[in-house]
Amino acid sequence: MAITMDKKLVPKYSTKYLRVYTVNPTYVCKHWDMEYVGGSQSHVDKYVPHGEIWVSNCFSPLEFKYYLLHEMYEYRIMAEDDLDYHTAHALATMLEKKARLGSENLVDKMIQDELNKQKDSIISHCHKKKQRQYRDYSNQIVKSR
Repeated sequence: MAITMDKKLVPKYSTKYLRVYTVNPTYVCKHWDMEYVGGSQSHVDKYVPHGEIWVSNCFSPLEFKYYLLHEMYEYRIMAEDDLDYHTAHALATMLEKKARLGSENLVDKMIQDELNKQKDSIISHCHKKKQRQYRDYSNQIVKSR
């Protein structure tokens, strides 16, 4: 039986600028990254498309939330603060640990806070800037014809 990626959008946690997917970790390990375990995002791994977070599809709903919080926070601070992966990962791990020591309500609140921060962050500004650059470039091509 063939192993498939089984990539599925998670609309509840996806935004206009950042899409969250569950993926088959066995497929990711076989095709791209033997060390993949729980999650990744496009600032860290080039096989993850721009603006995406991947979380393994083998977790319980609660465990999924911990990994999601970690990846969302890591993604945002790498974009906003131009942090390197190791620094961002250490900070995201500290935040994840705080969530794990609290209640499920706490991790839900932390994810919602992160979603709100993502909307106002440089991520949305960078996305809009790229859209403008593409539109300007497209207009130049049309005008040159």
